[in-house]
Amino acid sequence: MRKTLLMAAATLAAGVISIQAQVYSQNIVGYVNVVTPPGFTFVSNPLDYIDSNGLTNNAATNIFKNPYSGNDNIQGPYDGNVLILWTGTGYDQYVFDSLPGDTTTGFTDSFGNPKATPILSPGIGFYINNNNPRATNTITGTVRGATSNGSLTTISNTVTIPNQAFTFVGSATALGGDAITNLLLANPYSGNDNIAGPLDGCQILLPIYNGAGILSAYNTFVFDSLPGDTSTGFTDTFGNPKAAPVIPVGGGFFFGNNVNHPITWTQVIQF
Repeated sequence: MRKTLLMAAATLAAGVISIQAQVYSQNIVGYVNVVTPPGFTFVSNPLDYIDSNGLTNNAATNIFKNPYSGNDNIQGPYDGNVLILWTGTGYDQYVFDSLPGDTTTGFTDSFGNPKATPILSPGIGFYINNNNPRATNTITGTVRGATSNGSLTTISNTVTIPNQAFTFVGSATALGGDAITNLLLANPYSGNDNIAGPLDGCQILLPIYNGAGILSAYNTFVFDSLPGDTSTGFTDTFGNPKAAPVIPVGGGFFFGNNVNHPITWTQVIQF
């Protein structure tokens, strides 16, 4: 797991500050490159942005830098792109706009009216509709939930997935890979075929794009903990074994909650 995290963050520097006897805050600083080609990309922010006052501030303007050029005829690098968040029942759109004459928040609605800056905290998934040439956004910040006792560092994060049909989510830690093995969406076999695993029946949906980067469908993975059904932890919607979904670092996905109660996604890594 340590190797996975280090590769995800790419460059790490630890600064340790004592907060109580024998327990420390481990400020692991790094960056993640998220590629957003033209069209739609499902992404997430896996790091906490720390502002000049030393405070966590995950406003979208800190995650996706889109400064005013100083010239109204020269667009910011993200101007015209759209952030799309899921409300639980529909989509909420935020259009990047760097011009101070248009908005003071860095965003407008689709009609050009100023709109409040969205907060993109770790654990939240969202779409970017890129209307500009291919771009790589570098997200910088600290790894959330890190503590140390001097010899052992622990990273512990939780994401609450609400009791609703679908939610946009992403890993709260800079991890990528198999949804169960690497992202720690645990769904252990109970040892009894008559007792479902805690996530059995829930779904992960990954977008499928056409050649123009337009969302055309979703690839659905159904959690199934029964060894007799599958060895991967997932089936398709017909109950056939299916390879586990792989989520890249900084990737997002739809989670379908079918267990009729909120789900706590816990990630604990030690090194």
